[in-house]
Amino acid sequence: MGDDFVIFNQWQVKETKKILERLPEYRRQVYGVMVDGERRLYVSFLPGADWDTFGDSFSDWKTRTIATSDGGFWFWSIEFDPETKTYTKLDSHGYA
Repeated sequence: MGDDFVIFNQWQVKETKKILERLPEYRRQVYGVMVDGERRLYVSFLPGADWDTFGDSFSDWKTRTIATSDGGFWFWSIEFDPETKTYTKLDSHGYA
């Protein structure tokens, strides 16, 4: 495996630790999706109301899809297969 993989893996470990430390603080949006003809749950995580010093930027999170492209470990997603009860495709956002 190349150096890029090692660096990426180290980054994933650091991001996962940050996520787990704050897990109760996240809000969750859950969507049913089809992947190659099989049912999956796509779960998108975003921070709680008190993460932003300027107020709750996502106060309408229950009525609209929140999509971001940065924000680091505060914004991440994962896919769940209810048939096998496994999680895949952990994606923690980057930093702007």
